[in-house]
Amino acid sequence: MSVVSHAVTNILKRVLVVLLLYVTGSRSASPINFLGLGVCTLGLVAYAWSKRYNTARTASSQDYHPHKQRIDLCTLSKYIILVTCSLFCGLFLGVVRDFTIPTTADSVFPAVVLDSAGYGQQFTQWSMARLATEKINDTQFERTFTHRAQELPNKEDLLPDLGGYLSQYKNDIEGFLQEDLVANPHRSSFLSRKLRTHVEVIKEAQRLHFDIIGTVLKKYKYAILFDLATMENKGDPCISVGEMHFLARIKLKLLYYCTGARCTKKRFRMAEEQARRYSTDDLAILVHGGGNIVGYKTSDEHRFTIFEYFKGFKIFVFPQSVFIRSLKSPHFDICKKKYCCNENVTFVMRDHQSYRYAQQYFSGTTKYILAPDMAFQIGPMPRFLSPVFDIMWIRRTDAETPGYKAIPSAPPGIRMHVSDWWKWKTPGAPNSIERANYVCTNGFFYLQRGRVVITDRLHGHILATLMNIPHVLIDNKQHKLSAYHLSWTAGLENTYITDNPNTALDLALKLLEKYKDVLPPRLPFLQIDEQTSKILEFGKPEDGYA
Repeated sequence: MSVVSHAVTNILKRVLVVLLLYVTGSRSASPINFLGLGVCTLGLVAYAWSKRYNTARTASSQDYHPHKQRIDLCTLSKYIILVTCSLFCGLFLGVVRDFTIPTTADSVFPAVVLDSAGYGQQFTQWSMARLATEKINDTQFERTFTHRAQELPNKEDLLPDLGGYLSQYKNDIEGFLQEDLVANPHRSSFLSRKLRTHVEVIKEAQRLHFDIIGTVLKKYKYAILFDLATMENKGDPCISVGEMHFLARIKLKLLYYCTGARCTKKRFRMAEEQARRYSTDDLAILVHGGGNIVGYKTSDEHRFTIFEYFKGFKIFVFPQSVFIRSLKSPHFDICKKKYCCNENVTFVMRDHQSYRYAQQYFSGTTKYILAPDMAFQIGPMPRFLSPVFDIMWIRRTDAETPGYKAIPSAPPGIRMHVSDWWKWKTPGAPNSIERANYVCTNGFFYLQRGRVVITDRLHGHILATLMNIPHVLIDNKQHKLSAYHLSWTAGLENTYITDNPNTALDLALKLLEKYKDVLPPRLPFLQIDEQTSKILEFGKPEDGYA
């Protein structure tokens, strides 16, 4: 190899080393990367320029042509400079396009986690935060609406960005993405709990649905779905909407469905007759998800009936929570017998607490895996309504209520509404799937009337996450909300959790202050009393209507 070739090879080697370091060091360019690349590029240019008049002193006299070699070396140097500058400019444009300067609104309060839930954790302030109003890009929006809503997303679109704050976990996350989560359910939430923004949480929830539930259903061509939800409890219909989106995306053809109230014995027999026309290798029986295992006797008995009618078929229950009112009830003993030992049944548990309960009380041949709530299949939802309240407080009064009685007053000037979305009525529909969609959409309508939200309903939390509305969770005695939050959404930077209504109000006021520059304002002129023309001060909870 001549001296010229050796020099050129060294230069190209250095260029290659710099590029490899730049590419493999991070998936996103930072100002430090940019500065380092600039220094390396200047060094390479200086090195190439200094060699333009060098001669090969050790070459033989008959082979050595100084003028020719000088021309060749100068030409090569120009090519090297041109290529390096082109790469430099391309990378510079990429950095400028992707880099945004954080604003003061990016600061994040630590999430409050219940000591009474037995976790005793407090999440520290994030070093890198994003705005509460994180934008939804076109691809993510098309997964919720438009012609692409029923398409299966590309796997790459759901993968996390391992640059930025996740870079410190890069190796662990890359290993996690290769794990078999059907075989290792307890590992399913490893990444979810680290994610800070609503889009990241939604993408990971959908990825887990396809990776876990999609894996166990991939061999089937047809399905029958029972217990579709259409009641005014907005959360369950949103689960049903998510389940429908999921089935459409994995292209599992639905042969028949019925709602809980309409799944009579007559319809069970009709569905069974239809099912028996298909092979057990081609048809799966699906059961709606939710949070009613053990705690709601009617729902359990409904599942027991499904188990009896469809013996021999594989039965899959979408993500469910265990709600135990009493460990000493006769019904709990029945559930332990029915849910423990059916090798054809697979339950998808909705949180780690429920998964532990299943392992403890229902251990046997029944399979239990772990995945997030199916409502996340709906995808990111932009606000479509100007808020009329500063704080929208969802307060349930049924068996799952946290049990608080008094609602604290907000400071003057803060308009706060307290009600349960059961009372927020939805227009009728000719069939159950259509009605489920209307009720779910009405839940988003109800929720976004507030600039921020306080909720003791789990799906108040989930729908607020889908809409990226800052919110506070109030946990109940069974830790239903904290169990889900700590499983899948613990890292959300615009979410707090407590078990005290006074603390909840304080945290909601913090959210209003924290995101005051990015939250939409209240509809104007609401403070004018139409009947008296007086200016209203607000402050007291408004709870006389839905």
